[in-house]
Amino acid sequence: MPAFVFFDCLHNREFPTTITIRSSAKLDYLPEPDIFHDIAGHVPMHTDRHFADTLVRFGECAHTAADIVSGIRDETERIHTLTNIIKAMARFFWFTIEFGLMRSPNGLRVYGSGLLSSYGEIEHAIDSPNVQRYPIQLEWAINQAFEIHHYQPLLFIVDSFDHLFSLVDRLEQWMKDGKLNHVAPGEPGVNESDLKSFLDAGR
Repeated sequence: MPAFVFFDCLHNREFPTTITIRSSAKLDYLPEPDIFHDIAGHVPMHTDRHFADTLVRFGECAHTAADIVSGIRDETERIHTLTNIIKAMARFFWFTIEFGLMRSPNGLRVYGSGLLSSYGEIEHAIDSPNVQRYPIQLEWAINQAFEIHHYQPLLFIVDSFDHLFSLVDRLEQWMKDGKLNHVAPGEPGVNESDLKSFLDAGR
């Protein structure tokens, strides 16, 4: 699914799911999302109003991005800017919605759907000495590349869903201020389908 279409679904309080499912031999971890990841990882979190509102807010950011790049006349600059914005949004989404940790009175808890849908990675995220865990910094998260084919070695911590919501607000403001136009190179890649989906939305 093209990136803008996915984010627009979030904006409309909809969530598209996959229809494939992992084999029993891969219950511990699967790099690609499947219906178990979507139903066991994402959907239960949507029942929390604060979290659901954050997803809607994230979808609004996609519309802001489409509006911003639609005003850039030079094609090379438009593609460069959009590529960097999508990359920044994808990284933020990865380190929060997919692989986020949250403080609680009883210690760290997982809320990211990529963690919740993998019992092996839940234990790894909370207990492993091989994981670096830091309070989230927006400038770090949007410039941090990631790989999907193994347990995550770096995770970021938010204080609450209200904190997460405020970070999305900052992300959008940074987008408007041009602070997402030149993020660090590296994963994830941005394909032509993703670019086209944003460009078409801004017309």
